[in-house]
Amino acid sequence: MALWLSDDMVLDADDLFLTETEINGDTLPPGETVSVKLKRKDLQSVEGQFAIITIDDEAAIDESSEGNNTLVQKIGRRGCAKDTFRLEQEPNDSPSEAQKSGNIRPGHCVTINGDVSINTENDTDFDAYRLKVQWTQTLDIILTHPSGADFDLGIFDVSADEFVTLCELDTSPETCSQRVVPQSLDAGSSFDIVVLPFSGAGPYTLSITSRQ
Repeated sequence: MALWLSDDMVLDADDLFLTETEINGDTLPPGETVSVKLKRKDLQSVEGQFAIITIDDEAAIDESSEGNNTLVQKIGRRGCAKDTFRLEQEPNDSPSEAQKSGNIRPGHCVTINGDVSINTENDTDFDAYRLKVQWTQTLDIILTHPSGADFDLGIFDVSADEFVTLCELDTSPETCSQRVVPQSLDAGSSFDIVVLPFSGAGPYTLSITSRQ
């Protein structure tokens, strides 16, 4: 895994390599989420530039899709006290398999790169990402997907075992906002952000921002 600094959203020869780390996938159970920190301390102001993270850029690991191995994020997103980047980990097709994506609170932002690998009459790839909520907050979600596809968004309350909202537009990006209230401030509640492909397949990016 490598971190680059760029003036735009495209990785090229003019970009600045910052640091890298190695993840030993042989020791991880299938579907396990890994948290990795990439640090570089000697940078001047980089607000407005782009952080590009590449994972398995030489395709050493055989995957069903190689289209979600690069994360791109503009540095200094307004209102983000904490910015987290994640990659989809299969299986994450049901509430029992939802990918754990950490805690979220007002001021936090989460970006997830995923891929709808199949979407046919007999088989559809739904993707669920679980967020732990311990504060009342509003989640603003943007789903960007291929222009020829139609992916919808749902927010699923795990405790209530039901969708609290469905956003079913036929545009990209797809936007969705929902006020979420934990059942208990101590224990919190879990909500799944679910990508629901209506038609088409391909890579997507989920951008989740929490506000008071």
